[in-house]
Amino acid sequence: ELKTREYMLFIYPAKVPSSVLAEIGYGIALSKQMVIFAQKKSDLPYVLSRIDNAVPSVRIYEYATFDDIIRIVDSNDTAFFD
Repeated sequence: ELKTREYMLFIYPAKVPSSVLAEIGYGIALSKQMVIFAQKKSDLPYVLSRIDNAVPSVRIYEYATFDDIIRIVDSNDTAFFD
């Protein structure tokens, strides 16, 4: 299923082991356009916390509440994954 998607959006809600980390890695390997929401970048494993500096197709946003996620998505409109 992940191979057929052009864009991927992930929410990493807390500093915990999760299958979402494997899916993020797979998306990076497939060069997918990706947005990752984390409450703090430092909650992500070290390699992922800076991946947006090395891989242009990945963006990371920090959020405090789910309303922040909605606001960020809305404010970027159609350019969200570009």
